[in-house]
Amino acid sequence: MSPATFGESDVVDEPPDCDVAEKPMDSGSRARCFAEWMRVHAPEGTGGRTYSEMGRFLDEQGQEVFTEKEAATNPEAGRPVENPARQLWVSQRALATGLEPAYVGERVSPFSIATGALSILIGAGFLVMLLAGNVLGRPGGTET
Repeated sequence: MSPATFGESDVVDEPPDCDVAEKPMDSGSRARCFAEWMRVHAPEGTGGRTYSEMGRFLDEQGQEVFTEKEAATNPEAGRPVENPARQLWVSQRALATGLEPAYVGERVSPFSIATGALSILIGAGFLVMLLAGNVLGRPGGTET
């Protein structure tokens, strides 16, 4: 997951310019970078095809099919055999979507902190005005 180690790809034109190889996911920026690299590797694993372009199941010969009738049956589970490439795509999307809120949270948190600090300053200003009114003999700062 590094531009330096990215080789040739038939399905990806340009890799992400960030590097998370052997680094901990300890920030939103790294989580987003990891998700971007997942978007590179998933299409490589599916031959560049998206979820909707792949058959949902596999038949007896391992070919993709779209209906349960055509699908091979898993003898242990008694259910149709799922297409692993399609499941790879689903897993990648789910995991990448889970990583994105870390980046959003990292970018929104300074705004939240600034908004909280501003609210404290406004509250302090109102308190000063209230106390100044009481000191001058006008309860609540109103004239009588």
